[in-house]
Amino acid sequence: MSFDIHHAWYKFVKNTMLAMPRRGISIDSIFGKVEDKRKNPNFYEYILRYSTVMINDQNAFTHWDLARWLYDNYPEFKERYKDFSTRNTTISKRIEYTQESTKNSLHDLITLNLIGTIGERKIAKGTGYTPLYAFTWYGKLHAWIIESFDLAKQEKAGKEIYNLFAHHATHFHTSQYALGSALYKKFIDRGVFDDFVVDVLRRRINSDNPILDIYELLGCLAIPVITNREKARYFTQLWQETFNEMDPETQQFLLHSLKLRIEAKMEREAKFPQGFEYVRFKFRDRYDMVTVEGHCKNCDEDMNVGIRIKYYIERTQAPSEDPILGNCPTCKTESSVIYPKLEY
Repeated sequence: MSFDIHHAWYKFVKNTMLAMPRRGISIDSIFGKVEDKRKNPNFYEYILRYSTVMINDQNAFTHWDLARWLYDNYPEFKERYKDFSTRNTTISKRIEYTQESTKNSLHDLITLNLIGTIGERKIAKGTGYTPLYAFTWYGKLHAWIIESFDLAKQEKAGKEIYNLFAHHATHFHTSQYALGSALYKKFIDRGVFDDFVVDVLRRRINSDNPILDIYELLGCLAIPVITNREKARYFTQLWQETFNEMDPETQQFLLHSLKLRIEAKMEREAKFPQGFEYVRFKFRDRYDMVTVEGHCKNCDEDMNVGIRIKYYIERTQAPSEDPILGNCPTCKTESSVIYPKLEY
């Protein structure tokens, strides 16, 4: 393919892409729900990984800076110019040909609050200006989660993720941040931060449950489900220990916050919503209790009850073969009602 033909082909693809409507973007789009996706990071992931190698203290970059780095690192771009017909294309032209896809992806990541626009920079030639971008806290977190899938980078990624959470906690003073800050410090000191935080995030990303936005991803850390029995027991121990160290008012705020989070998810999954609403209202003043819907395997009825939040969190960590059970008020059968262990 000659240079002129290659350039014409590029213009055709560019114009076609611009004419196509943008599809809905979500966190799932970043991580790409494809088989063996960890061995084949997509374009979005490579853009986010740029934040882990930047040496710019201001965390600022232009689309040209990013496109230049992607040209050197994104496999598809590196392969594109190995062919004899394209290898003589100048580097500046190669970067130029990738800028449209880079700009489109930047727009998507801005929509997801993973990258932000922070100003403008004067272009090197001419009198115009080009936008300046920066990775948000959420974007940096995503990048290090991506890096954590690489065993060789896992230790460094874990430290960077902890540092991001520790820094973030200094800007917020809610009960959840107070508990999280103290709890994550314990995890680091005991050498289990990767088990109880990073691994939970990786498992959520690899699950089949959709992740629409960053808040839905981070929701899995509120009540993480630890799959290993011994580790789950240790997590519960550290959680209870840290909770008991909080002052009484913070404990109340925390339980109420967890109550709202659990009930919001339970409401979406309830099969008997009228009953759920009734019981939830009944326990509206009990910040220490959460309404959960269970199902009786004996009489095949859905029913809602109030469960103490601390007990629910403890039982959530038990293995799947050890379900949360209750007695059925309808058929009077003991331990026949199974209550769900909600995963976020």
